Amino acid sequence: MADFRKLFYAFAMGALAIGLTVPASAQSGVSTTCASSSATPLVRAEGYTELVGDYVLTCTGGTPTTAGTPVTQVNITVFLTTNITSKITAGGLYNEALLIIDEPNTPTNPNRPILNCGATGAADTGISGPGVCSIVSNGNPAQTYSGAAGNGSYGSGNPNVFQGRLGIAQNAGQNNVVVFNGVPFDPPGTTTTRTLRITNIRADAEYTGVASTFAQAQIQMNLAFNGTQPITINQPQLIVAYVQHGLIVSASTGSPESPSTV
Repeated sequence: MADFRKLFYAFAMGALAIGLTVPASAQSGVSTTCASSSATPLVRAEGYTELVGDYVLTCTGGTPTTAGTPVTQVNITVFLTTNITSKITAGGLYNEALLIIDEPNTPTNPNRPILNCGATGAADTGISGPGVCSIVSNGNPAQTYSGAAGNGSYGSGNPNVFQGRLGIAQNAGQNNVVVFNGVPFDPPGTTTTRTLRITNIRADAEYTGVASTFAQAQIQMNLAFNGTQPITINQPQLIVAYVQHGLIVSASTGSPESPSTV
């Protein structure tokens, strides 16, 4: 049964990747190309909520958004080869998975503040619904995700952190999908680069188990964009964790030691 479920996951990931990728014929403009990379920590085979490695996209090219124009929104879908067990947050719609753009408050961008979609100055109460934020370009793609707050009843601001929400379950009682809906994606063009970091995703490593051969069991993550933006990922599916036993117990059949004498 377990083998069948694993094959189902593999099939579902492939099918979804095909279904959620925008066909080239339906796209217009210059394509943005993204190189993918990931961390591969060791996780415990006995764990149900193991933190997998970050999935990072470094993007170049495309046509930046014209000044004064809202940045085109895309849906980003993430799926694992096992259940996603990130904590469900208030309301039951979102979980703790995060999409962080252009590395705010890090050594790469130490002076860039974090501004999450839905915070004061980055309202998500507009016509697109909760969890969806708008960004209006100033014509400089390097500043699109500056973390600057907006104002007004629906001030757009420049958020750089977006929260994941539960995707559609791929099988009864299972869920290996996280979706970031309505993310403004501004192509970096040729003057800068764009970094997207998927982080804080937890996985059911116990479901994956440990391989019976010398090959290490893996947890893999796949990424797909859905929208009118022409975006190409060089390798959408990556290993984000290796699964190993966290505890090995052995029994001894030897006789007890004799008490020492003084």
